[in-house]
Amino acid sequence: MTKGKVFLVGAGPGDPGLVTIRAKELISSAEVVVYDDLANPDLLKWCRADCEKIAVGGHAQRHARPQETIESLLVARAMAGRQVVRLKEGDPFVSGRGGGEARRLAADGIPFEIVPGVIRVGEALPRHEAVNRFARLPLSGRRVVVTRARAQAGELCENLEALGAHVIELPLVEIKPHVDRETAVEIFAEIGQYEWLVFTSANGVRHFFDLFLDTFRDIRALGVMRIACVGEATARPVRAFHLEVEICPGTGTAEALAEAMIDTGSLENAKILVVTGNLNRDVLVKRLDAAGAIVDTFQVYENVRADLTANPAAEEFRQWGADAVLFASSSAVQAFAGQAAALQPVEGARRPLAGSIGPRTSDAICKAGLRVDFEAKESTLDGLVTALVEKLGSAGEDR
Repeated sequence: MTKGKVFLVGAGPGDPGLVTIRAKELISSAEVVVYDDLANPDLLKWCRADCEKIAVGGHAQRHARPQETIESLLVARAMAGRQVVRLKEGDPFVSGRGGGEARRLAADGIPFEIVPGVIRVGEALPRHEAVNRFARLPLSGRRVVVTRARAQAGELCENLEALGAHVIELPLVEIKPHVDRETAVEIFAEIGQYEWLVFTSANGVRHFFDLFLDTFRDIRALGVMRIACVGEATARPVRAFHLEVEICPGTGTAEALAEAMIDTGSLENAKILVVTGNLNRDVLVKRLDAAGAIVDTFQVYENVRADLTANPAAEEFRQWGADAVLFASSSAVQAFAGQAAALQPVEGARRPLAGSIGPRTSDAICKAGLRVDFEAKESTLDGLVTALVEKLGSAGEDR
């Protein structure tokens, strides 16, 4: 199903005569209007007869819906293919909610557009600081380097571009299928005997099910095993097969995943299949072994360092530099450091900030002799984008 789109629309100072033409057009054609009680109710008269109108209260009112609920509502309606207007008092970012809503939409890959409201001159001056705080939220004009492999970079690039960034794709590491066929035959012959299936990356999910569906015609051949994933980005493609993910820790690390599984009290003599790549750390397997589990590992892909010597994106980076380079794995950091000569910016090119997805990647950045300029509070791509927005927004034009 094609995704819908969300329009963050400012209702202006309250007079319908001062609403922008674009805002009126969008309200009149919207399939869903999610509005604050503080927006002028006369604006809703423009809605078409079959429009779904949802009141979410004002940010200072007791009956207002929680912000997370509002953001989830916008995402859900857009994912259902509907055109959504989020109607807000004044300007979309003045109320204090617009920034979080835009970040959530970008993180979930939902297309959105910001339609400013018209604010009376008398109101504009006291609120200037609030407007200025969000002025760069779409990352307009910022050059951001994405170092993930091409197969992984799509969602991240879309999120950044939705925020206005110019994305430079540098696939420092390529992900390729890699499996020992004899091992695959043995594992699939005993697939119904495993009590747990554990995924440590979205790449592992993709390559595992490519192999699995080449062998079995029906997903039910997995049996009744329980499934655990290292984080939400890994769990998402599993759920796409309509499979339940029983364990998905909020902190996307092998340590957190191991602790969550151990806490179930079900690992003694349990047979576990851990799907891996060639660079996975062994901490997860060691902890599960120590808890009494019988663990088999199944490598289904490998990380291969890409050659960027003649890459057009690398040449663009050398000539112009960037505002930030995003690192989502230790292997990407190592590949970046290993190709320093091919990525050396010319004199006068912008020197980028380095952004890390989490502590492990930050350690790798430091070991490579680089500085960590910002780190995601949550070790997810969504968290990395949020940290980027906050950092560049606070850095100002003197970056």
